[in-house]
Amino acid sequence: MARLLAIGLFLIVTLSACGNLSSSDPSTAGPIVVPVDYGSGVLYFNAAESTFGKSLAYYQKHNPGLEIICLSSDNTGVYGTTSGYWVIIKSR
Repeated sequence: MARLLAIGLFLIVTLSACGNLSSSDPSTAGPIVVPVDYGSGVLYFNAAESTFGKSLAYYQKHNPGLEIICLSSDNTGVYGTTSGYWVIIKSR
């Protein structure tokens, strides 16, 4: 399990370092944010709006053995501003 997660994170880091991914698939088009892995299934995506959606879709696509059990926005900015999302995952 940890090996699969490590491989998935490696792929995300590698592909995001190459700039924008060009694809007709809306889940992978545009910038991809690499989540910060705090361990124990806790991830933080430092992105909002469509960038978060694309990043989460990309992460899920490359980690099919994981499922989201909780998601919460990080509203540490100005009122009504989301700066990122906390995501809790577990094995299927």
